[in-house]
Amino acid sequence: MTISQRVFFLLEKQGKKQNELSKFTGISTSTISAWNKRGTNPAADTISTIADFFDVSTDYLLTGKENQATTLTNDEQELLENYNKLSIENQKKVSERAKELATQSTHKEQENRPTISKSGISKMNSYEKRLLNAFKTLSYEEQIELTARAEMMSE
Repeated sequence: MTISQRVFFLLEKQGKKQNELSKFTGISTSTISAWNKRGTNPAADTISTIADFFDVSTDYLLTGKENQATTLTNDEQELLENYNKLSIENQKKVSERAKELATQSTHKEQENRPTISKSGISKMNSYEKRLLNAFKTLSYEEQIELTARAEMMSE
């Protein structure tokens, strides 16, 4: 698909009109129509403005593919904005702490959780089984916290 074909595809997909594109970009409607009729592409200096009109990247207009590195969630954008406000020293600290947290999360998921065999469950009374089922509904972090509290109480 060519650039002009993507432009007309986006016009149709987004339910927009050629005159809206013309007003936004300052490109005459006859020039826009000519892209379609002659199979020509927009001038290079208009690509960015056209991309803004459709709220797509210039990569998408040129190649048909969005650059994944430029597509950030709101949380990621906020995090990046705050990170960029930090001094270089604090950026290094944040980066190191993020690595630590990521490693901790990975290790927690890989830890062997205690298991109870089917024969062990069959030996439990109904109260113990209900308690085990309730425990299983907790998040991993809640299970760790509850286990730690129980251990402290049993000492």
